[in-house]
Amino acid sequence: MRKILLFLFSFSFFISVFPQQKEPTSKKSLDILASAGIQMPIGDFSTTHSAGVSLDLAPVYHRFRLVNRESMKFPDGIAFTYNGGFTYYFGKSETVSGYSYKYPGYLFIHAFGGLFYVPSKKINTSLLAGPAVGIYNGNSKFNIGGRLEASYHIGSILHAGPLINWLWEAGTRSLWSAGIKFSVEL
Repeated sequence: MRKILLFLFSFSFFISVFPQQKEPTSKKSLDILASAGIQMPIGDFSTTHSAGVSLDLAPVYHRFRLVNRESMKFPDGIAFTYNGGFTYYFGKSETVSGYSYKYPGYLFIHAFGGLFYVPSKKINTSLLAGPAVGIYNGNSKFNIGGRLEASYHIGSILHAGPLINWLWEAGTRSLWSAGIKFSVEL
């Protein structure tokens, strides 16, 4: 079952669920937005884990007119999008009754889909959710996650912005983290 889930997540990274809008460019590009970031756990999660490092891939261009029928047309600037990647949270060390213990790292691999919104020329936001796999201490479990993120366009291909992650696994409390990510168009 684990191999099937990992295959599905890997496969979702490389296929295009929705056709992408192409803009004429003078240079060759992959039309992929690669992001790296740092995330800090919030709440109970912060007692056992410290900063996390994340890497994500998403499409650069989005299709803004999804449906031809007037009654079902999305407002201008809203489109479907998807995102895949992982975040690794480092475990903290603590001493209890004179014995030291180091919490194992937590790896969160996700494949999210959701809405992309462009409120102005240099700013965009995304609200994403979907399936994920959480790997902790050698055990992998199915998770559900979500993300709210914003990006500010620093240059023609560079972006930076904040994000909030929500992670949930059956039988546990929700895990929250907040951070910042930097992106480049490839």
